[in-house]
Amino acid sequence: MSDYSIVRNQYDRMAEMEEQRLKDHPMERLVTLDTISLHLGPHLDVPLKIADIGGGTGVYAFILAKQGHSVHLRDLSPGLLVIASEEQAGNAVYMDSMFRPSDEGTFDAVLLLGPLYHIVDEADRLAAISNALKLLKDSGTLFASFVSINAHIRGIAIRDPGRLLREPEFYDEYLRSGHYVRRGERNAESFHASLSEIQPLIERAGGTVLEIVGVEGILGGGLDKFMAEAGDHVIQAWLHLMKDLGRRPENLGNADHWLAVIRKPVN
Repeated sequence: MSDYSIVRNQYDRMAEMEEQRLKDHPMERLVTLDTISLHLGPHLDVPLKIADIGGGTGVYAFILAKQGHSVHLRDLSPGLLVIASEEQAGNAVYMDSMFRPSDEGTFDAVLLLGPLYHIVDEADRLAAISNALKLLKDSGTLFASFVSINAHIRGIAIRDPGRLLREPEFYDEYLRSGHYVRRGERNAESFHASLSEIQPLIERAGGTVLEIVGVEGILGGGLDKFMAEAGDHVIQAWLHLMKDLGRRPENLGNADHWLAVIRKPVN
């Protein structure tokens, strides 16, 4: 079983950095929100009950709450929840560190936009998806994010290409398992997925995949790093393009993050 104290401590250390990340890379945030709105669209005329599991500082939770939904934010990092509490500003977001059995079957939608990055053991990933599905009403929608194994490979090609020669055994194992380990001051473990394993994993957990979206489109590898300074009109033009390109199968491998849209079957 994964040691989630490592994850909690990691995000406590980098809470402010995590808060800034989605502001610095707007395509991931905006395509994710657009995909959520697209799939919840037929129901948006009434307030929905939404669970945001591992929602960190509430980047998505507060936006959805401002749209009139009842959002329940849960995260195991006290540091992230402190920032979320400071930014609450009257929004109807309910914060805690855990869900309870009485919550099962009560949510219209569940967001699982961060936890699967850090669940190294496959059995635990299956359990996380299965438990998220249990929170949903019949025919509810789960939105689950995955980090691409290609993202790290692109990253070291840019920052440290010699690392492949220095650590060949590490990368043999990494490409096989997707298990990334970083030791030292920034101690962390994470799981990076291959595209081909996402749908089988979700189906084994009891869900039905509606679509998988590359939320950066063709802008993986941090190619959107100047986008935040470009102005709203430029960002909206790129969002229109990325919504299309991020859904084309031939482009999915370019994205650093994938968003899987999952339906809970009717019992």
